[in-house]
Amino acid sequence: MSKKEAFVDRHELIRANWILANEASWHLSDRRRAAQLRRRANEIDRQKAGAAQSSHHEGKIDPIAKRWIDAGDSAKEKLARVALILLVIAPVLLITAGPAMALAAGLYYWLWLRQPQNGAPLRGKPWLLAGGLVGVLGATIWALTGAPVPFGASPWPPTLIVYTMPFAWFVLWSQLTLGLLLTGVRIRQFGWPGVKDTAGKSAPKPTLPSTQGKKLPTLPGGNRPAADRQTAPAVTVAAQGNQAEASAAPAKRKLPTLPKPRAAAPVTPAVPEVGTEEPLDYEPWMDVQFEDAPLLDEEIDDINNSKEN
Repeated sequence: MSKKEAFVDRHELIRANWILANEASWHLSDRRRAAQLRRRANEIDRQKAGAAQSSHHEGKIDPIAKRWIDAGDSAKEKLARVALILLVIAPVLLITAGPAMALAAGLYYWLWLRQPQNGAPLRGKPWLLAGGLVGVLGATIWALTGAPVPFGASPWPPTLIVYTMPFAWFVLWSQLTLGLLLTGVRIRQFGWPGVKDTAGKSAPKPTLPSTQGKKLPTLPGGNRPAADRQTAPAVTVAAQGNQAEASAAPAKRKLPTLPKPRAAAPVTPAVPEVGTEEPLDYEPWMDVQFEDAPLLDEEIDDINNSKEN
């Protein structure tokens, strides 16, 4: 695996969170895998950001074999557990399920490398169905053809009889079935069910806001009869765009307008009416009656004195 492929994001953080949300409560294997995915996600983020190695190291969970050995109370018990693993458990697993485990690990690694190219997340159900189909198909063919059993035993002396060719076909068929089933189980163990399938799905197209219930601007002649509208000249796209901009623009504030001054009516000169003059309604201030006879000087003096008083 190249360095470029090692630092490709394969949804490690999402898978780790899914494992923790769906972990089994009776062992720490799920937590160990989730911690490995989290460390890998942090390493990818540091490589993308160009940051140096962090000095903070998280506590690692040991594999199940080491945890079982460390659970011994004394050194002798721990040594006995190591011997049991090396002499009994490991050989039995290698003989019965070793090829299947190797096949599952190889298939998962191959799918893991091709995942960024395909884009779709890994799914375990197809592999589980394939394993079940191979198992049922092999058992059916074995029963229909009447093939001999792969091994047998003689009663006395008690011996195990192994038939070479039937046994070889039985091992191949069983390991293939078990390998396909373990591939599906391994995909589930590494949290791939938590990744949503987005391959082939395009981003949602932007939609314009709905104009339902809104009054659209009407073109000139929109209220005319049908006959007039048919004969009206076609409006170009540019005119429609200008009208839409004009309708969308905010209305300008109108300034108050003063009333226009009206022209003054021509004044006609008054024409005096010709007629009899009305008599004056006042009397002269000097109420003196003149007689035909001239006044004397003494009388004139008396009149003047009376006016002064």
